[in-house]
Formats: sequence, C-alpha cells, structure tokens
Amino acid sequence: MKIPRFSLRLLLLAVAVLCAWLAWLAKEQRNVVLQRRRMVEELRSDSLVEVHNGLFMSHPVFNLGLLRIPRSRDGVPWVRAMMGDEPVVFIRFQSKEDSRIEDAHKILPEANIEAGPLAP
Repeated sequence: MKIPRFSLRLLLLAVAVLCAWLAWLAKEQRNVVLQRRRMVEELRSDSLVEVHNGLFMSHPVFNLGLLRIPRSRDGVPWVRAMMGDEPVVFIRFQSKEDSRIEDAHKILPEANIEAGPLAP
C-alpha cells in the first residue's frame, strides 16, 4: 500500500484554514461571553432582581453567612471559562411578569430562575 504524499503548500493551506475556523469559533464564543456579562450587569443593576454566581456566595434563602456554595465552573464550557465566563447559579425576579425572564432563560441556561419575593 502506497502512503499518500502531500506538498508543503497543501499542508500550509490546511493549517491556515483550520486556524481561520478556530478564530471564527473563538470570536463566536467571545460574543456569547460578552452577551452573558451584559445580561448579568443589567440584572445586578436592578434592585428588583437577585443574581448570584458560583463564587463562594451566601445561600440566597438562608443568608446567615454559614452556608457557602463552592466555586464551580459547571454549566460553562472550558473555552468560555478561559475567556472569563462564570456560571450564574441563581436569579430571583420580584415579579413573574418581568419581561427579562425569558431572555435570562435563553442567555443563562444553567441558572436556577425563580420569581417571587426577594430575600431581605
């Protein structure tokens, strides 16, 4: 059986195409990270919404300072974690009629989203 031969030019072309595809993929993932950050910043700026990520936060219901959720990257692919994306664990909206609930489900699928009175 004869081993197929490839020219150096073909190898360089294949590497260039692969790099272009990886760059496009990284750009798309970066756009996802930026969209998630904008959504979290918007929700955190609203006093009628509670947002908690997985970075050693107090439990949203029992805010005693004793219950902690350890840092976790669950729910976020490692590529986006390397870009600074962090999972959002919990979001509570004060009103069930808030128009951002559906957007939060789409943009932050790993979050446990509830609607009800906020913790004091």
